[in-house]
Formats: sequence, C-alpha cells, structure tokens
Amino acid sequence: MEKLKIKLRDAKKLEPVKVGYCKMFNLLRDCQPFAYYSNSYGWRFDLYEINGVYLSTGYGAIGKNLSKETNEKIKGLEREAWELKACYPYEKREEKRRELLEKACALLSNN
Repeated sequence: MEKLKIKLRDAKKLEPVKVGYCKMFNLLRDCQPFAYYSNSYGWRFDLYEINGVYLSTGYGAIGKNLSKETNEKIKGLEREAWELKACYPYEKREEKRRELLEKACALLSNN
C-alpha cells in the first residue's frame, strides 16, 4: 500500500496522538503508515491508524502529547517488543508484537 501525502490541516483534523521519532519503532515494525506529511524542509511525520487510534511519529509529529505516566508505560511495552527477538521464534514474534501494540493503543486512547 502506498502512503498518501496529507495536508497538515487534514492531519490535525484526525487528532492524532503525538509519539516521538522511533519511540514505538519495535511496536510498529509490522505496521505501515497510511499517510505522511512533508514540507519545504523534507519529511516531518508519518500517520498510522491502529484500532481506531491515530498515531503521528516523526521529527515534526503533531497531536496530543502523552502524559508522563503513559509515556513510561509505552517505553516499557517498546522494551518488551524489542526483547521479543531473543525470546521467541520468528513466527511467534509478530503475534506477540501485535498483542503489545494493542495494549499500547488502549493506553493511548485513554491518554
């Protein structure tokens, strides 16, 4: 699936949750962004839609900031996703990563 280039005002209408660049790299490993935004300075952010939650990740991510508590929980889930490489065979990793991503989305939707 090809990413769509989105206008900034349209991205803001989605009310995404702002996730810093590479903060959810391992959790989002199996997901593809549906859109991106770039300006005269280049690429700014990608947009993901997961379980009804819109995520903005990148250097110039937009949206609601994470609370300190939610940010710490997301870091823990990201760490768990990273550790899957050592603990599970390849076939199981995607399934486990998906479970962790669903937990993360539940946290983000209540943020």
